[in-house]
Amino acid sequence: MKRNFDRSEVSLNVGEIIRFTNEDEFLHQIYVESKDFSFDSDEKGPGEELDVEFPVPGHFTVRCGIHPRMGLDVSVEK
Repeated sequence: MKRNFDRSEVSLNVGEIIRFTNEDEFLHQIYVESKDFSFDSDEKGPGEELDVEFPVPGHFTVRCGIHPRMGLDVSVEK
């Protein structure tokens, strides 16, 4: 039973991509909500991947809409 990201934080440069791979047996639906950048994925089943580009600098929290305790802090630098 995983239901978490494989790390709690990551640092990127503007325009870099994070690949999210569902490595457990649950559906996940990831999203980011902020005034500067928002993203909302479809549900992803086991083994499915999703690439998300972070186009602006800032600090963002990626969450799972199905498992709200999941969180990944993303720091994006210019």
